[in-house]
Amino acid sequence: TAAAVNGSSARDIPGDIGAGRILLEGHFLFDVIDGDADFKKYRVLILPDEVAITPALKKRLDTYLAKGGKLLLSGASGVDADGAFMFDIGAKTDGISPYRPDYVLLNDLVRPASVRSPMVMYLPSRRLKVTEGTSLGDIYDPYFNRTYRHFCSHKHTPNRPDPSGFACGVKKGSIVYLAHPVFTLYHGLGAVAIRDYAVKAMRLLLESGSVELDGLPSTGR
Repeated sequence: TAAAVNGSSARDIPGDIGAGRILLEGHFLFDVIDGDADFKKYRVLILPDEVAITPALKKRLDTYLAKGGKLLLSGASGVDADGAFMFDIGAKTDGISPYRPDYVLLNDLVRPASVRSPMVMYLPSRRLKVTEGTSLGDIYDPYFNRTYRHFCSHKHTPNRPDPSGFACGVKKGSIVYLAHPVFTLYHGLGAVAIRDYAVKAMRLLLESGSVELDGLPSTGR
């Protein structure tokens, strides 16, 4: 059904590990592949967080998309050396957010059942301005970054009451892009809401035909 494209031959990249965990716990049928694999076997390709796309890989992905394939990108994946998007995702970027952390208020397309208010995301997002795509929700900035000189008693500073004007993700056609490195976040924190967000984003692309097992816990195989 899906394939996670490894960012490197190394085995300890957090985004790759987090993607594997989310795919397992979401009960997807998937393979972990490299950039030389046969893409046409898969309905969705997932490039988690920090996959560097070479010209050769870009050409292969363009061919895959042209033949009906679908792509999920997150974080730095799909972003070139100048910080611009390499695919038409229906949005533009204004670089990386100066805030760590920030917050997301997801819309109904990807919102976990347990989330009704902005939830904290401990790694920076890309500043995402939706132009032609469908927004997946809003970024809320904190009042300030917590430092020794600018202190908040909690681990992170509360969010401002109004959205920042930037989106947390976008869908356009056969591509979904998530502005945070969600797979690295899940690997590092294990937050169920982040996993459920990523699962819903994957299912946006799969639409129908995926395996869903009612009553099987995320630890079930």
